[in-house]
Amino acid sequence: MPGMIPPFSWDEINLAAGLNRPSVVKNFNNTTFWYWARALYQRAAYTIVFKNLPENWDNSIRDNLYWWLFIRGFVGIFNTKEYGIVFQPGDVVGFDFYYRPRTFKYANPLAPDTGSEYRIGSAVLPDKPDLEVCEILKLSPDYQGIADIICFYATKLANLSLSADISIINTRLARILGARNKAAAEALKKILDKINQGDPAVVYDIKLLDDR
Repeated sequence: MPGMIPPFSWDEINLAAGLNRPSVVKNFNNTTFWYWARALYQRAAYTIVFKNLPENWDNSIRDNLYWWLFIRGFVGIFNTKEYGIVFQPGDVVGFDFYYRPRTFKYANPLAPDTGSEYRIGSAVLPDKPDLEVCEILKLSPDYQGIADIICFYATKLANLSLSADISIINTRLARILGARNKAAAEALKKILDKINQGDPAVVYDIKLLDDR
């Protein structure tokens, strides 16, 4: 929930749980979901190989580029006196005649020019002619990453994993049922047959199983 900072109080936990429907299903707050989210991200991100990157973008820096590009959706690339050519996550500001972003801003406490604004590519800015130029590297035309896609399929896979686990357990579960007479026993056998053949619901006369 926005604005909630751990440790959470009982009221905050109750509020977060109450807004989920159904409230007993926790699609995101479980280890299985994060396993699948991590697996899907790695499968998606590392299918793309960047070439001719600046030499100072070593393996760990390149990993951050993958993360920001696939999760956030875009980064700004510009030249600095302190670090050379860099990329940074940030925000695009304003729009031109075709509703394209005009400028890029970023914030980094370790950068002397943090909060600076950069002109995106060939954008014409008569009101800001002195801005340095940057380029935007984006994953998709709408400047969005694939975090929503990852969450969607990770939720499905987590639920499927749970169903598979329950099914495996149930295959080792023997059912012991009691019946008052032979007719009730045959009715129970028929009910189990229908369940095992995949019928979603079985209706029977309750008096049959409670006939003294």
